[in-house]
Amino acid sequence: MRKSTEEGNVSEVNELVDIKPHHKIILVNVAHFHANWGPLIGQFIYKDEKKFQLIGVPVGNGDNDKLHLVIVVPKDLLDLSLIVRELKGGKLIDLITNSPTTKAKLILPPIKINISYEFENVLPSLGIRNAFNNQSTADFTGMNKYVPLYINKFIHKVSFSIANGTDTQFLCDDKRLAGLPGFEADEPFAFFLVHYKKNILFAGSIGIERRYSKCY
Repeated sequence: MRKSTEEGNVSEVNELVDIKPHHKIILVNVAHFHANWGPLIGQFIYKDEKKFQLIGVPVGNGDNDKLHLVIVVPKDLLDLSLIVRELKGGKLIDLITNSPTTKAKLILPPIKINISYEFENVLPSLGIRNAFNNQSTADFTGMNKYVPLYINKFIHKVSFSIANGTDTQFLCDDKRLAGLPGFEADEPFAFFLVHYKKNILFAGSIGIERRYSKCY
């Protein structure tokens, strides 16, 4: 399998998982995100709540309602995890759907996340047991009738990046910013990639040292 992936010029598979000669099947589910940024001064989804601020920036060209990067920043140095917990149960989607679109600003640092989790010890606690045990209990005959198969690895790997972020000096010097709502994400914040204001495709958080920009 390793030889065939190299010959097929899909070396990205080898970056996702360490392929061994005895591996028979590897299932890969990939969400590939690549889009052009719109301007970070513009008509954005914006909500100023008691405990946090939320801003949603359209990503890419064309349909501005298709994909948004939603940033949530706590107020008054509140614990980010508490804010995220409050946004569970559909509340985040409700906020995005019902928040007005207004002219706003966003100063965003570069984002780069590369992280990997192994779930083979987690999924059995959710009831998925036989698939991991051994060839005698796992039943994958629907995929391959001839070679007994079972799962020995379940890896969730994430790679997400915004290469350049926002030019803070440019935004600080821009006179159009005076009086505009919005914020600089200069403390730990959560971000969500949201499709058509309904489905969360990706979620994460960034922990950064608080800093103060001269334009705030």
